[in-house]
Amino acid sequence: MDDLPAEFVRELHLNDYIVGERIFHPPLHLESGALKRENLRRYAEIVKAKGAEVVVLETALRDLEQVLKHRELLEAETK
Repeated sequence: MDDLPAEFVRELHLNDYIVGERIFHPPLHLESGALKRENLRRYAEIVKAKGAEVVVLETALRDLEQVLKHRELLEAETK
């Protein structure tokens, strides 16, 4: 991200991946993939400085428990 010129940074899609389990888009706040809170803080600083207009968080609900508690899960992730 540091190397991208600011004029190329407008809308970003952010998601995680759990390599060993081949799981795409786990909820970010659970920190189950490579994107940990500190990585997200640094990323947020960079995209803010670049003037990003939109950051879309991509999350996939994987099981019935997540579907039933989707509001709580999304609220926690948004924080």
